[in-house]
Amino acid sequence: MSRLFLLVVSLLISAPVVAEEQTNPFHPLDALTADEIIRVRDTLLDQKLITDTSRFAAITLQEAPKSDVKNWKTGTKFARKALAIIRQNKKTFEARIDLQSDNKVELKEIRGSNPTILDEEWTRARDALILDTRFLAAIKKRGYRDATNVTCTPNSAGYFPTENFNLRRILRSPCYDKSNLLHPAIMRPIEGITGVIDSETG
Repeated sequence: MSRLFLLVVSLLISAPVVAEEQTNPFHPLDALTADEIIRVRDTLLDQKLITDTSRFAAITLQEAPKSDVKNWKTGTKFARKALAIIRQNKKTFEARIDLQSDNKVELKEIRGSNPTILDEEWTRARDALILDTRFLAAIKKRGYRDATNVTCTPNSAGYFPTENFNLRRILRSPCYDKSNLLHPAIMRPIEGITGVIDSETG
């Protein structure tokens, strides 16, 4: 028996077993399944509570009351609700959906609030900054011909009511030199440049 054959057999025996995706919740505190998340989206679309331009900051389980969880026993039915955080038309909404009755939805605008920054907003802000002529002029003053070796990382600016942003979603973005990495995740900061970007408009 060849060594190669023995090696292949040993690798197959030691290979980890990949569990199948759970399609039905087992416990009241189990995270939402993929099917449940899709059902949340479809329910809100069907009831015309959101549009194709709406964005989800989160779709998560709305936990059952603690007493219900404590009294639950394996194999018995339990309530299932979802909480969705939605950003649409520059407003923030919370939607609560009863997953056992798709028609029961509570939607409420949360005035004066903003959800977490979304991936597409982060990308839009970064791309807008590195194409801005004022930014390009600023890095040229610091010895860069262009933005090839420069990267910028937009971050939430926090909440500063005295700055009169009127609830706009503002990101502040420091920039870094990536031409000589100290570490794959560590770059040298470029001093004196901070971008301020409206993440929803770019």
